[in-house]
Amino acid sequence: MKDNAPINSMQARRAEKRRRLRRRRIIRLVTVLFVAVFLIAAIVWGVIEIAKASKGESASFFGVKEITVEFVDGEGTVRYPKEDIIRASGLFVNQSLLAVNKVQASNSVLQQFPYLDYVEVKNTSFSTVCIRVAEAEVLAALQLPQDWLIIGRNNHILEQVTAEDLPADLPRILGAAPAQTTLGSDALDERSLRICTTVINAAEANELEGLTAIDITEKTDLRLWWKDRVELMLGNESNLSAQVTAFTRMLPTLIEKNGETVAGQLDMTSYADDKSENDRAVFTPADMLKKPLSDTQNADDNADGTTDDTSSSGTTSAAA
Repeated sequence: MKDNAPINSMQARRAEKRRRLRRRRIIRLVTVLFVAVFLIAAIVWGVIEIAKASKGESASFFGVKEITVEFVDGEGTVRYPKEDIIRASGLFVNQSLLAVNKVQASNSVLQQFPYLDYVEVKNTSFSTVCIRVAEAEVLAALQLPQDWLIIGRNNHILEQVTAEDLPADLPRILGAAPAQTTLGSDALDERSLRICTTVINAAEANELEGLTAIDITEKTDLRLWWKDRVELMLGNESNLSAQVTAFTRMLPTLIEKNGETVAGQLDMTSYADDKSENDRAVFTPADMLKKPLSDTQNADDNADGTTDDTSSSGTTSAAA
């Protein structure tokens, strides 16, 4: 009897081990079945919720309780009311979160409001959807045969206005035709946009006020207008920032020598290279530009009001 005891004990342990394995298998099977049932129920519930949302019905669970609009640059900087932005997004309170298409909502807002440069739709909680928006920064006005296109720094067409409605302080771009005039579409080709952006950025950096027009009809004969009275002949686009900076430095002398109503043409084409020792700006008053070419050729350089700047610092010594 004593010899059989170890055998019986081993058999008992094996039997117990088999019972534990069977219990684990049963628990595992029950768990899998429970998860499967739960997933199937969730899918069915989701389909029902989406179907409700597509019909405009309220969601019974995980519904949108609040829709907010956040201005990236602060309150009051965007011209569109919050209610209009929410309406354009297609989102609504009690809509199922499963049916919220964030990309589609963002694109819908952008398409309807061309002055918006950035739109992001995101969940800030399980029941709140936030629409973050930023307004495009206006760059200039682009000339059309009849009207004007207001364009942003993102190169998008923001608005079409008549000459009467054109903001007085907005630089005008001349000599460029947009591929299309649809609001929200690109206005300028890459090169034209680069030229205009460089000039305007340089004017802002130098705090130059009064830049009224940029003529890009000929890319190798670029021209600017200051207060529609002084025409700047720049040549090509290789040194635009430096030319705008130099003009800003020359301006006080031009005004001092020619008065507050100074008008004429300033030739700065020599600045359009990398050799600062060649920099020379020549100013011709407007009344001399009106004379016949033969008269101006015979006029003495020191008597015709010409302003000559041969220094690289941009200072001018002008004749009275």
